[in-house]
Amino acid sequence: MDKVCINLIHTEVSTPKRHFIRSDGALYAIVLFCVFGIIFLGNRVGNSLGISQGMLQLILYAILLVLAYLLYRFRLTAFRYTITDENLYIDKVTGSKEKNLFTLPLCDIAIVAPSPDVKAARTYCGKRSAALLISCSHKHYLLSATPTFKEKLIEHTTKVA
Repeated sequence: MDKVCINLIHTEVSTPKRHFIRSDGALYAIVLFCVFGIIFLGNRVGNSLGISQGMLQLILYAILLVLAYLLYRFRLTAFRYTITDENLYIDKVTGSKEKNLFTLPLCDIAIVAPSPDVKAARTYCGKRSAALLISCSHKHYLLSATPTFKEKLIEHTTKVA
């Protein structure tokens, strides 16, 4: 049997910066408080103004869904970048769930540069202007890479701009 041997060169995880609320426990407590607060507020406003409870609750739950989506996307989602001897792997990490988003062959990477204004998949945390642009097979990817990661990636790609 042939054994496939993959050499791991470098890996790192890019997590969102925690600005106001630093711990996950405090975040979950605030989210739970907000859910009960919105339900209480909806009932209170509905009773005092005589507004239909059904319509008011639909609006408030839609607001909760939007806030939950923003929380998921910008606070709970991290990205892991892994360089092996042949590929660059971009994985999405949410809690204990991991999903491989892209596998880019290192020999096909054409550009490793600071990110200009290009249309690219969101595979970075933080500000777009601080992201690193990777161009592979005429597609663009933005990464939240450290200088060490950038050095390793440039070192192991054949074409660098």
